Amino acid sequence: MRRSALPALVASALLLSACGGSSEESNTDANAATAPGDLPVVAGEFGEEPEITYPESGPPEGLEVEVLSEGDGAEVAAGDDLVADYIGQIWDGEAFDNSFTRSEPAVFPIGVSAVIKGWDEGLVGQKVGSRVLLSIPSELGYPEGQPSAGIEKGDTIVFVVDIIDTYGGTSAGDADAEIVDGALDDLPVDITGDLGEPAEITIKDGASAPEEATVSVLARGKGEETREGSTALHYVIDVWDSDESASTWEDEKVAVTTLGDGTTPFDVLIGEPVGSRALIQVPAVPGGDAMAILVDIVGQPTR
Repeated sequence: MRRSALPALVASALLLSACGGSSEESNTDANAATAPGDLPVVAGEFGEEPEITYPESGPPEGLEVEVLSEGDGAEVAAGDDLVADYIGQIWDGEAFDNSFTRSEPAVFPIGVSAVIKGWDEGLVGQKVGSRVLLSIPSELGYPEGQPSAGIEKGDTIVFVVDIIDTYGGTSAGDADAEIVDGALDDLPVDITGDLGEPAEITIKDGASAPEEATVSVLARGKGEETREGSTALHYVIDVWDSDESASTWEDEKVAVTTLGDGTTPFDVLIGEPVGSRALIQVPAVPGGDAMAILVDIVGQPTR
């Protein structure tokens, strides 16, 4: 089947991002003395809004990355969607961005030039559960400045980043999800692929296209109920009366989309547990054919 982008089912964006480099040292003592050339000292534990104290010396010339506390989770890989809380400041200045004060953590692609170079270089390879300090020179941050954030050309910027989770191509739904009695009977599609594994669907010959949007939960996971907000999904789409298709499994890329904003067919998943597998049927609309979407709820960013 010919694959297409289809309507925009996935969105993932962030104004400011990550880091670069590596450091063998870890400064977890918020009361440590600073000497000229030192990095800032950070007070606060992972998950708490940090307080940053700057040394009397000016910023370092290059990119500096310090793991303040190392987690024991998965390593962040290039191409992942990273879930993180962060605060960003101009060196020895005010904060220009702070996700700790927002209702949910940020989600953004990492290692694929979707964010500033300093983040791409410094966060890839870090472990989930880590708190990381980044001192980013202008050339790896905003070489021409970012007036809307108060960042001038040549400014060094500093981030403290808490890595909460990471979603990659191998992320999956719940292999032990409980199959719903009778849910697999009389479906308009044939499904291949076990729970927790990549799946494919084919619309059956003669199956009637839906006249209204429906969702059939095929297997219920054991995670928390999904709510409005950013949600990580794997899905495969087949289209009635067309050879179009799309698959996040084939793309080896989890889709992070927003539930509840009315822009995608996935709003019907609100309230279903993370780890579940469902079949969504979408009726034809002007300019678009009816679709069948098999979707696994991989996760929902949360603190």
